[in-house]
Amino acid sequence: MFFDMGFLFDSVEPSVSWSKCWSLINAIRCVWDQEMQKRKIFNILALRVSQIYNDGVCVYFYYGIGPTSDKDQLETFEELTDILREAIFSAGGSISHHHGVGKKSSKWYPSSVSRVGVEVFH
Repeated sequence: MFFDMGFLFDSVEPSVSWSKCWSLINAIRCVWDQEMQKRKIFNILALRVSQIYNDGVCVYFYYGIGPTSDKDQLETFEELTDILREAIFSAGGSISHHHGVGKKSSKWYPSSVSRVGVEVFH
């Protein structure tokens, strides 16, 4: 139903230490709200905690936008996704939990692993 109406949805699943969990959640909510007010786009942002550990947590953020009129919707969506990923790093989170970095997030790979980790794949 929503896809027929022109909505785009995705998720990011950062992991973060318990000490930074609320900072990460607030950073994501804040940057999302700022972008939505600036762009005036119908949107949704939801979260859930999917895994918990002694030293941290994985928080899924589900987000979506409705049709845009200022430019290509997919381009806008990709910009917003990049903004969310930057907010994750700024709040001390990891770009991914159990799904890995992947193609869509590959430019953040060097920031996600050690120098040795990058060299392993070159």
